[in-house]
Amino acid sequence: RTARVRAVPLLLTAAAVAAVTAPASAGTEWQLIDPGVPLAGPASRLVHVAASGTTYLRIEDQYMVPQFWTLEGGTWSRRLEDTYPEPLYKACVAYDPDRGVVVRFGGSDKDLVIRAETWEFDGTSWSRRTDVGAPPGRIRAGIAYDTDRHVMVLFGGYDNNDQALNDTWEYDGVQWRERTLSSSPPARYDPAMAYDQNRRRMVLAFGRSNTGGPLNDTWELNGNKWQEPHQQSVPTPRTTPAAAYDPIRQAVYVFGGEVTSGETIRWTGSSWDVVDVPAHPPARYDASMAFDASRGTLVLFGGGTGADYLGDTWEFDGASWTQ
Repeated sequence: RTARVRAVPLLLTAAAVAAVTAPASAGTEWQLIDPGVPLAGPASRLVHVAASGTTYLRIEDQYMVPQFWTLEGGTWSRRLEDTYPEPLYKACVAYDPDRGVVVRFGGSDKDLVIRAETWEFDGTSWSRRTDVGAPPGRIRAGIAYDTDRHVMVLFGGYDNNDQALNDTWEYDGVQWRERTLSSSPPARYDPAMAYDQNRRRMVLAFGRSNTGGPLNDTWELNGNKWQEPHQQSVPTPRTTPAAAYDPIRQAVYVFGGEVTSGETIRWTGSSWDVVDVPAHPPARYDASMAFDASRGTLVLFGGGTGADYLGDTWEFDGASWTQ
């Protein structure tokens, strides 16, 4: 239960400490730093912003000044933000392509208080949405955007009472609304979640139960009901796997996760098929993965192994992984 706290050794200057503790502002000004390698570790979230054709990587936990990177032409470049939201640990992050904004919800602060704040980033500046309501605060939830119903879907997570959740919320940019559905997946945190555009289903799988054990079930939301498809084969239980939808291959892909090897699996609607690849990234959990439309590949970054933090970048074209 204490896994949500990650000690990060940092040597902070007075200016850096001030940046962490100062109130966040909605304005953001970019400054380019020389290309380099993003900070290794599992405290990162990767999204592809279709409005700008850029893949963004945001690295933050409750103890550090956030890092913001862009991937362009296969090169990572760090961008400095003059202002940004207070850094929070394990907030959930997803991209809304209809409004062209990155949405961040929840997370835990440096005092281990779990927040219920909604922030949006439009590619230039951050703004806190205080006019849209909010689900109860949580960390380590599943979140993905439904491109057919034009809503962000949030499921589960871990709350201030040290309990896993099984509630479903939707956010359309105007209001958060809780969905009362006839069935629901069991409570969990650290799941895989992505929207299958081809089958028009939100896919939720794996994660960690209230007892802390890894899960191997799969659920789909058709907009009105969660259903558990009959699986032809049962995958290995796992937590914190990387997940993303690939619109070219028209499938949801998952890589790795805690308690697994470095396998790549693809959801068919009735089973998770292992993708036979000649080589793959080293096994890891809590990596970030997103489909990069400008490159036509899935991009994977970072994660951890239990003993080490990783800062490598890989891409997958449906047949092979390349570092």
